[in-house]
Amino acid sequence: MTDQEYNDLLAQVGSDPERLRALLEAAVSGDQMALAQRQLGVGQDLFATPGAQGREVGRTYVASSPLEHLSVALRQGIGAKRMQDALTQQQTVIDQKKKGMNTLLEAIAGAGRPRSALAQAGAGDYALNDDEAGV
Repeated sequence: MTDQEYNDLLAQVGSDPERLRALLEAAVSGDQMALAQRQLGVGQDLFATPGAQGREVGRTYVASSPLEHLSVALRQGIGAKRMQDALTQQQTVIDQKKKGMNTLLEAIAGAGRPRSALAQAGAGDYALNDDEAGV
């Protein structure tokens, strides 16, 4: 890409704030995806909390208390909610990245350069399939 082509592309993208925002969102999506992955891991850990169990105290069995059962249920519920939120956040990041890639490809195509096979095919489908989304 020559300096003139680069300046033309920059001028075209810079003139539209919506395009610039889409490109910036696509650029920072890696950090957001890493954060969503960490939150998903925390949610999975909380969801995998083992159930309440009784104990042997001395030579007597003592059943688990209702509060222990409530605590386990709350941890599992919070874990499920965090997993759901993390998956939603990941899908949002994927959508932002796709929008930014499409914006960039449109800007490149609009700058007078011939469209490549990638540009003609679009940015690709970054959506999670049902297995990756946990559905």
